Amino acid sequence: MFWQSPSTSDQRSNRGAVGDIARAKLQQEILNWQHHWLVTVFVECKTPEGEHYTDSTEFEARGVRLNDLAELVRPELDNIQNQANPNHSYYHGWQAEILPNRKQEKGRAA
Repeated sequence: MFWQSPSTSDQRSNRGAVGDIARAKLQQEILNWQHHWLVTVFVECKTPEGEHYTDSTEFEARGVRLNDLAELVRPELDNIQNQANPNHSYYHGWQAEILPNRKQEKGRAA
């Protein structure tokens, strides 16, 4: 019986395929699963003198899909933009971080 190890290019293509599958699975989990999120909404401002400052707020959203976060963010973003000086505001946005669920927290404690 004769066995030949796969060539380097074969190994790379196999790793690429596995990586593609892992990325697709991760993307599906992030987009389609309900998560607990820590959402930060912010507005960045700049005074006429060139001084920069940021106003922000955070909130938790539990059991929400990523694509459904936008409807929760919109009122918070509107509120923080209304609080900022409209002459200073130049950029706004939000970011979301997945928080650990109870099962993950129990695993950390063990």
